Amino acid sequence: MAKNVFIIIINLLTLRDSLITVTGLARSGPLHSDSNTRHLKRVSGRMSDNLLSSLISPLSPADQPVIDTDHSPNVSTVAGRDALLNCRIHLIKNMTVSWIKHKEFHLLSVGRYTYTSDLRFESLHLPHSSDWSMRIRSTVPSDSGVYECQVSSTPHISHQIHLTVREPYTELVGSPDLYVDVGSTINLTCLVSFTYQHPEQVDWLKDGRQLTLAGPRTGVSLVTDKSVRTVISLIMSRAVLEDSGNYSCVPDNAPATSVFLHIIDGEKTAQLSRTSILQAFPFMVFGSIVFDLIYV
Repeated sequence: MAKNVFIIIINLLTLRDSLITVTGLARSGPLHSDSNTRHLKRVSGRMSDNLLSSLISPLSPADQPVIDTDHSPNVSTVAGRDALLNCRIHLIKNMTVSWIKHKEFHLLSVGRYTYTSDLRFESLHLPHSSDWSMRIRSTVPSDSGVYECQVSSTPHISHQIHLTVREPYTELVGSPDLYVDVGSTINLTCLVSFTYQHPEQVDWLKDGRQLTLAGPRTGVSLVTDKSVRTVISLIMSRAVLEDSGNYSCVPDNAPATSVFLHIIDGEKTAQLSRTSILQAFPFMVFGSIVFDLIYV
């Protein structure tokens, strides 16, 4: 039902555009002039033909527009970047293309006119081009969803495009708890993904206090790899018990995240290992008890 309402609205807006053209011609000079009279007849005839064909007469298969789905793909981007949704349509002739967002059935544009108060949305089309596009500037996660381009043919044809806008994400490998033996090398690895650009600065905090190469702890080094995602490693040599605490990775363009580092000696490591095994496989304890009862 909602789609039918949209189709009627689109047809009426198409008629409005044609009436604007006729009105403009009427204001541009005397209506009785030969050139204006001939042009008005052509525009009026085309307006009537388009309206009647879109509302009444279905097109033959040979005249039906075709949407090239290979060049109208789904789009994935990260928050902050622009997104370009493209709909390639062949044999469109004088028909109108409209864009709709499915989540709230929001009419975004009809032809070259935009019908949304959000100025980030812009309908794009070059003359004689088969591409009808919707550009969304500075995307945000709420822009994610299903968008549909519709052609005002009878029956109408449409194509859905899924837009995914990813939020920046930060992860510390091994979180929420990481265990390291006394005397070992500590390697805290922070992964920053889905950012508009690589972070310019990443701070490391221990219990809320900033760690730097200059101190207060010695033997600290940083390794940064900027590829598809940013990887920042905080390396500290010769772990001591005082290194235990809460460590946070704080990029300047992504959420902060933390891990609790436990520095333990060899005896506690063995105890922890036994506890971890028992927690993971409690049936081993039960099996041992049953075995003892059977053979007592």
